[in-house]
Formats: sequence, C-alpha cells, structure tokens
Amino acid sequence: MSKLNYHQIITKMKAEGYFNTQFSIYNYGDYSVKDSDWNYKDVPHLNIVHKNVDCIQAIVDKNFVGSINFLKLPFIGITLPLIFINYEVSESEQVYFSSFGPFMVLVKTSASPEGIKTKVTTEFCILSKRFFVFLHPIIKKMILKNNKSLMSEDIPMRERRYELRKLKHSFYNPTSTYSFKFTEEIFRANVYIEGENNYVDIPYSDLLNSVDGDILGRKSGILSFFVKDDNGNKSVWPTTCPHEGAKMNKDCIVKSRILCPWHHRRIDRILDFKDKITKIIPSIDYCVEKYENKIRIYYRNDPEYYNTRPYEIFRKD
Repeated sequence: MSKLNYHQIITKMKAEGYFNTQFSIYNYGDYSVKDSDWNYKDVPHLNIVHKNVDCIQAIVDKNFVGSINFLKLPFIGITLPLIFINYEVSESEQVYFSSFGPFMVLVKTSASPEGIKTKVTTEFCILSKRFFVFLHPIIKKMILKNNKSLMSEDIPMRERRYELRKLKHSFYNPTSTYSFKFTEEIFRANVYIEGENNYVDIPYSDLLNSVDGDILGRKSGILSFFVKDDNGNKSVWPTTCPHEGAKMNKDCIVKSRILCPWHHRRIDRILDFKDKITKIIPSIDYCVEKYENKIRIYYRNDPEYYNTRPYEIFRKD
C-alpha cells in the first residue's frame, strides 16, 4: 500500500492551486511513546471519553481507519458530519485529514522521548483556494480550542497507563506498533504484571472490617480491589480494568456490572460476603481461593490466552 506523508500531501495540494496555513502544538507528558501511539489509534474510546465527538467507524483496519465524525464546532455550536481518514505513516507517526466546504484540514502527530517525558508534536495545515484564505485564522482558533478539549480527555488516559508501568505493569500488543483493528477487541485483558506474583492475599479480617469504598490488596493496579457496601451486603470489585488499565470505582457500576470508563468493557465483581463469603463470581480474569484466615485472588496474567476469544460466552448476558 502506498501512503503519502504530511509534507507530500501539502506539496500535491499546492500543485492544485491550494494555499495553506501551518502551525504546531507541542505536548510534554508523563507517559511513554507507546502510550501515545495506543491513544491515537484507540478506536473505541472516541464515543465514550470525548464529549464533543460522536463517530461512526465506517472502516477499521490494521494501519488505517475511516470514519464519519459528528463534530461540534467550538464558538459556533453547530454539529457537522466530517469524513476523517487516519493512517500510520511510520512508527509513532500518523496522518489524518478531513475536509468541509472549501477547506481541508491536514494533521500529523509524532511522538518521541524527551528526557523522562514524551514529546508529542501535532502539526496542522489548513488548505483552501486563495479566495478563502482570510478565513484561515477563524478555523485555526476552532482547531486550537477543539484540540485543547481532546487533549484534556486523552492525556489522563496516557498518564494512567504510565502510572501502572511504574508499578511493574505492562500492556500486551502483538505488533511493534499499535493496530487500529486490535483496539476494537475490548473484552481482552491486555494488562499484565512483569516479574512478580500474579496474586494477592487478603485477610478475612480486612474483608469483615471493610467499609464502603475501602481498597483491599494492593493500593493500586491490577491486584487492587474496592469494596461496595449495600446495607451490610458487601462485594469486592477490581479497581483496574484488565483490558487497558482504566481506573475504576463504584461510580462505574451500571446495572450490577462495571462499565469501563474508557471502552465500556463489562466487568463483574470478584465475590460477595457478609459475615462470611457468600458467593465467588466466575471470571476469566480472576480466580479466588479460600483459606482458613484469608483469601487469595489470582490474576490470569496471560494476554495471549485471549487470542482464542474465550470471552465470547460472557458477551451474551
């Protein structure tokens, strides 16, 4: 497949008689280059995390995606259907573009290490015939406002993954760069723990003395759990989505299941208890063992297990 990069497209548009306005935005964050790559290619979060974007994914493949985005324009308040094409040019570099009326907007994103942080450079190019160039500053203001809103919702996702990396968590990806198509498999468990036990022991006394909102097990991460108390009937839930690491709490519970705040992966509680354990909930991600004075919660910690899609049986209820 042949692909034009950002500058090649601009050159070809100039040859067609189009004038351009270019500008760049730089972000420095506490996350890895891989977290940035994942975030830009993560298809499902667009309709969940971003308040001003509603999109129909018309085509999703490994290295490109084509969508119809219903984008609410800042300042004006109206919503327009825009056709977006987004594709990977090289490792950690993507190009996407859209057109509306006489204008085309071309964008390039690239990420690179900058000390202990990651630098993300986003280059924008507004293109039109000469007659419409006077409107470029207005479009630039709309782009800057929209980008600020998108980044306020995206960057916390990247930082959360970096927080987990510092806790010796990692994220499974079968290829050297992220695939748009792979991000659609939201029932996978791509989080795994590196070089440590994949279980945590919780004393019965901690269970019995816990109150609503208490954290059991680890303070954070895949072996951390929160308690929900309904009039003395308590349940234990994961604080971290096994799919890609979203942080979860009781506010994420909808109709007796957690809906992951990033991708709406449905996640059940681990167990119920009152004065004793009353029910252990079957799960493909966790296993609970009872001992005389404690419970041990195992995490599967094997992302390749999900290649066979064992989760399909859980998607019917």
